[in-house]
Parts: sequence; C-alpha cells; structure tokens
Amino acid sequence: MTEPDPVAHARSRALLIATPAAADPMVAAVPSAAGSLAAMRDVLTDPALCGWPATSVISADTGDARELTRILRRLACEAEEILLVYFVGPGMLRSHGELRLGLASTRLDDIEETSLPYERVRRAVLGSRARLKIVILDCAYSGRVIPSLPVIPVAESTGINASYVLTANDREADADASTFTIDLVATIQAGIAGGPPALTLNDLYDPLVDRLRRAGRPLPNREAAGLADQLPFTRNAAGGPPPEVPDASADPIGGERRGAALGRRRVIAMVGGALALAGTGGAIAAARSRPRHPKPQPGTLSPTDLPPTTLLGSGDHVNGIAFTLDGRYLVGGSGTTNIRPRVSLQLWDLDHPSRTAVPLEHGPTVHGVALHPDP
Repeated sequence: MTEPDPVAHARSRALLIATPAAADPMVAAVPSAAGSLAAMRDVLTDPALCGWPATSVISADTGDARELTRILRRLACEAEEILLVYFVGPGMLRSHGELRLGLASTRLDDIEETSLPYERVRRAVLGSRARLKIVILDCAYSGRVIPSLPVIPVAESTGINASYVLTANDREADADASTFTIDLVATIQAGIAGGPPALTLNDLYDPLVDRLRRAGRPLPNREAAGLADQLPFTRNAAGGPPPEVPDASADPIGGERRGAALGRRRVIAMVGGALALAGTGGAIAAARSRPRHPKPQPGTLSPTDLPPTTLLGSGDHVNGIAFTLDGRYLVGGSGTTNIRPRVSLQLWDLDHPSRTAVPLEHGPTVHGVALHPDP
C-alpha cells in the first residue's frame, strides 16, 4: 500500500467546522469543539502522519449557514484528490429525521435559516470531482446519516470514485460525543503495532471502537463506498520505515523512460492485494502484496515471488488501468498519438510480468478502462 502522497494532498481540500456554542442557549453547547478542531488540524498537517499542507486545510470561521455553504461548494470544486469535511458541535434531529448541524448563529425559533442541513453537505460532497470523499461528524445524532452517501461503482479507472463517512455514534445514540475527535486523533497518533506502513480509515476503525468501548463512550459508525476502505489515510505511527519505491530504471524490462514517467503518478487501481500506478510517459508499475488465495495452494506464488514490477505502457499517456477481480491480470489503456504501431489497449499477466503484454483490439485511443465483474 502506498503512503499518503504530499503532491496529491496539495490538490486536496479539507473543511473543518467547529461550533462550541450556538446563539440559542437551548442548543446544547460543546465546549471541547475548538480543541477538537485544533487537534484534527494538527494530525492532518503533521508530516509524520497524514501529511496535508496547511494551505489545503481550511478552518471555517463563519457561523452563517449561507456563507458556509458557499465555502463548502468552492472547496468541493477545487478538490481533485481528496475532499474531507469535518464537523464538531451540536447536532439537532428534526421531527422528520433530518440532521441539522448547529452553528454560532443557530436559533431554535429560526432553525431553517440559522443551521446547516446535513443534506446540503452531502450534496456538495457528492458533487465534487475529488477521487476520495470523506465526511467525519462529531455531533449528536450523527449516526442517523448512515447510509447517506450511495455506493458508487468504479465506472472509470481514470479516477477512484470513493466515499467514507465516519460518525461519532451509531443510529441509536443521541448523546453528544464530546470526546470522539480526541479519541480518533489519539488512535491515529498511536498507530497500529505490527501494522502496515500506511493505514486506511478502516484500519483505524476497530482500534477506535476498542478505545471508546473501554472508556464507556458511544460507539462510532461508518459507511464506505467504492475503494475508500483501501486508500491510505495516514502513516502508521507504530509501523516500520516507509516502504521503498521500486527503482524502475533498474528493472530489466524497464528503463529510464519509465522511471521518469512514474515520477508523475496520476492513475491508481486496486483490487485485493494488487496495486498499480500509472505515469504520464506510458509507464505502469504493478505489484501484488499477497497471494491471490487466502491459503497457500499448490503452485501458488508467494508475495516474495511478486516484487513490484514496472510494465511498459503502449502510448504517450496512460489514461486508464483496471485489474480483474482475482488480481492476476491488469488491463491498461492509453493514447497513442506519437507511438507506432498504435497499440492502445494491452493485457498483462502479473504471474508472469516479464512476458510481453498481449495487445487487445481497439481504436487509436482509450480514454478509460473498466472491467465487468463477471468472468
């Protein structure tokens, strides 16, 4: 699994919203909200953990719902890699089940205009072109929004379409989760002993549940769509040194051209333990981190038999890559404006990466690759 990518984070946006108290004293205050937001910002921007640049993490300083909506929509448009929306503060559940996020201006006698409906957040997040969308809610009734983002199929391999919602409580819990963020941050900072160098949100979920259960606090809830549960979120603070990036120039079927191309990664595909990165010079690097079978079978290759391997793309730009469900075969599609002969679609057998790719019949350019789940 790759680590969090600082280059990708520069094209990401995080919106952090905190409401310690609303204008209406009848709205439950969350005194720890400001500290929770600061802790979340610190862990996101820590270069040893999530590694986001400070300029990509925006703390909202407005209590106006309309202005906050404009900020959210702008960031949703700017985000290309990851869009993260975090809220800590009072949550209010309307009679028809709608979750409202309390702001500094919120008044119960004018809740429609002075609070932020979660549905508005959901629509803005889903409308973003970001490859990964994350929503973290630390408020009362937050678990009621799951499932809130639909399961989005990976229709195009030119970008991962994934979403992950993490809430401070489950569907039944109504009490304010005043320490959820602090426990989440502590889980990230502690890492997982013996775990991989990079951790996904799913990797962090079970340790977070254990921490909250031991403290007797409400248990969280989650909903993952697409490949969100497989994408790295933070470096493992308890893990070993970062994994080495394979030297493409030293690969016997590679060369300097492919090594340089992979320096500008722009497409990623995953399935099971298989991972592929594609560059802009027609290069694809592929690796499988574990055998395709849960238990070793006669004739099955072991992970050590499958080192990261750089494969030669067929065109100027790799526009799409996709694995078969068993992780054995990789299909790559590219543009071939300057390459002769024009072979824009190729199939690799990762059990035998040194073999020449099998060309597949197609026109001069492939704009995206998606494989049907049926064999």
